[in-house]
Amino acid sequence: MKRSLKGKEFLLFILLIIISSCNKEDHNNEPQIDDQTFTIEENAPNQSFVGKVIATDSKNQTLTYSIISGNFHNTFGINSWDGEIFVNDSSYLDFETIQSFNLEVKVTDDGENLLSSTANITIHLSDMTIPMKGMVAYYPFNGDINDKTDNNYDGESYGTVLTQDRYGKPNSAIYFDGINDFIDLSIFANTFKSEISNLSISFHVSFSGTINSQYQTILSLGDKGEDIYTNVHEIELENNQIQVETETGQGFNHEYRMDDPPIDNKWMHYVFIFNGNMISFFKDGKLITKCAYTPAESKSNKFYIGGFGCKSNTQNCFFNGKLDDIVIYNRILTESEIQILNIE
Repeated sequence: MKRSLKGKEFLLFILLIIISSCNKEDHNNEPQIDDQTFTIEENAPNQSFVGKVIATDSKNQTLTYSIISGNFHNTFGINSWDGEIFVNDSSYLDFETIQSFNLEVKVTDDGENLLSSTANITIHLSDMTIPMKGMVAYYPFNGDINDKTDNNYDGESYGTVLTQDRYGKPNSAIYFDGINDFIDLSIFANTFKSEISNLSISFHVSFSGTINSQYQTILSLGDKGEDIYTNVHEIELENNQIQVETETGQGFNHEYRMDDPPIDNKWMHYVFIFNGNMISFFKDGKLITKCAYTPAESKSNKFYIGGFGCKSNTQNCFFNGKLDDIVIYNRILTESEIQILNIE
């Protein structure tokens, strides 16, 4: 009888071990997730891929992902089924305003008793820089009107004042009153003439009162008169249309219009590509017009921002509004480079 009892006790002991082992195998553990870091360019478009959050589960259960904090303005989204983070609202991806985002991401299993874990996901923005190759003059108007290239084509201001740029940053754009304000950039005139057959000009502009003004000049080579020493090459507003005007002799004027009227008090981006006898107009990153044109024939040494023949007694066609980030290249920009200049 004693041996029989001991045998039963032994069998019961073995059974308890088996049951305990089974319980341990059935025990659900939290998913494993570590802090992770990703980097994306500023101004990346909506739906751009940022990175995939990696998490594991000891029992290979199906995991779901969610952002539970730190996602201000819903800048980012996450696929619940695979953890891929994407751009949801690109308007907040501005490196000059914020350099990184810190998201808290939760991962949850699908066990009988749902378990979850969280991790910090850091997303850094990389600063997008404008193209540098072939840049001969650059005027960001950040606190002054100086050229920021090594060429030092610094302008001389007559009445202009610094103002807010398109992002609301003070002293980061230049304002012209439309009466007698201009910048004398004659130091750049000879370079402009020498590069005119292979030139790209980019700038951001906001007009004030375009409907009530017949003529406004943004950039101009030349002066009063119509001969080889005064002929103009202008980017201007005429009859509420942006156009390029060139002169090749007395009475020989050539005008090339964009046929896309600007809007008052709205920042717009323009790029003008002068390529041999062809000219291309871009507005806000989109090609608007491309056509044959005749470059100016001029020996003038006068070059102005905000007016035409500004130091002469003539109709000066002063510009009324704001300008920012004037960049001039001695080469033809690509469309991808134009996009960068448009959004940067």
